[in-house]
Amino acid sequence: MKKVIKMYCIFILALIIMMGVFQHMEQNVYYRAAKESAKKYTITYEQKSPGVFESEYQIPDDAEGLYLAFFTYHFESQVLIGDDVVYGVKLDEDSWNRSTGYRMNFVQLKKSDSGKKVKIVLDTDYKDLKPSTTLYVGNEVGIYKKIVKENWFRFFLLVLVFLMGAMLFLYSIIFLKLKNADVSMVHFSVFSITLALWAMIESPIADLLPNWSIARMVMDHYMLMIMPMAFILFIKSIYSKSTQKIWSYCFDLLGFIMVLRTVLQFWIHTDFKQTLWITQLGILLFVLTGIVLTIWEVVHCRLNKRLKLNLACVVIILLATAIELGFFCFREERPAIGMLGFLIYVAVITYEMVKGSRKRMESANKADDYRKLAYVDELTGVYSRRAFHKHMTEYDAVIRESYGKREKTYVVFMFDLNDLKKCNDNFGHEYGDRYLVQVADALSDIFGAEGSCYRIGGDEFSVLMPYYSMQRIQHMIESLNEQMEKFNQEGFVVHVSVAT
Repeated sequence: MKKVIKMYCIFILALIIMMGVFQHMEQNVYYRAAKESAKKYTITYEQKSPGVFESEYQIPDDAEGLYLAFFTYHFESQVLIGDDVVYGVKLDEDSWNRSTGYRMNFVQLKKSDSGKKVKIVLDTDYKDLKPSTTLYVGNEVGIYKKIVKENWFRFFLLVLVFLMGAMLFLYSIIFLKLKNADVSMVHFSVFSITLALWAMIESPIADLLPNWSIARMVMDHYMLMIMPMAFILFIKSIYSKSTQKIWSYCFDLLGFIMVLRTVLQFWIHTDFKQTLWITQLGILLFVLTGIVLTIWEVVHCRLNKRLKLNLACVVIILLATAIELGFFCFREERPAIGMLGFLIYVAVITYEMVKGSRKRMESANKADDYRKLAYVDELTGVYSRRAFHKHMTEYDAVIRESYGKREKTYVVFMFDLNDLKKCNDNFGHEYGDRYLVQVADALSDIFGAEGSCYRIGGDEFSVLMPYYSMQRIQHMIESLNEQMEKFNQEGFVVHVSVAT
């Protein structure tokens, strides 16, 4: 199993590296095309008043079949060609929400629009917001392809993080049913899933999905609120017991913030955008608490393996994020290095958790085997003397509950093997063992469906079963005698017989 897991991890890592290499190679390939299907422009917005922005763009000479596409976040929008309003997004006056959500706006152009100027007017109640300056021009399919091409690698990494979290969640649920799982596996899987969903919702590729701008915005905020709460439940299990109350306070605070923001949004009509700072403040307090408690653990406690591993992964994430920010600051590019760091973190922790759960499962199986050996006779496979005494103490209550209070609620059969000592002395213990196994198998075949069979001594067997009738008992004893006679007809070193 370890080799298989390592093989899959190596395969995924190699696949990611190859995709990155091929993507870089593709950027250095130049070719001549008859006509590009989509182009990306940077436009400038002029602020007309607080929250109101305008921009103009010269439509190409041949506008037939072209679209204009631009992102908006919380903006109402209006697109005018001349005096005609050709596109618009406006909130209902009685809406409980002051935001239009996250939206990709597609404006279809006609041949008659060729060479004209288009005016884009954006309006928002959030006075601190600035509009996105990216504008795409081309046919619809070409715009889709260009946006996907620009963002596919980061989105692919997010899908991997989501799939790892989902598989870990299913794995942990299965093991929880078997009572062998660490519940922190569930918490970490939820953290991984919410992290991936939150980042995917923020991705420009998600802008391409129609008719879910408001739902996407709401989902974005809830993922951001749930994600640190799940991480707290996971990480508190790897810190010492003396810190558990502090982690619980952090969890309660973030839970209170989520309830508070929900109430403000749906009952008082204060938008999630306006209360985002509360969650950000809660996350900041959580991070500061984590730093302080980690320093305290280093100074006062011995760091356990899981905590060391998590700290090492956090360092990798910070370095990867710093490199990504460096690219953005100096080259205005955002390679998916930071998300690759998160993928490594999720993969490493998932591997360690699965490995630990398998060890716990193996230990539990060994414990079950030891318990089974204590209650099962190793030679014959029927119950042992210890199991007989245990079941005798329990059986009466079970039978009374099942069959009612009667004078005779169960029956005990006692059997002795004849001539077992003679068989051992004259033919050896191998034949004596065969004698015991034959009789045990016969007892199990006849009584096993309705009762339990036990070996309670060297040549002593017992059967414990519910009482039905004397006719039923007599029939079973006759069946046993017939079975013994069948053994004798087949031939054995001694006459096989059981005294009942």
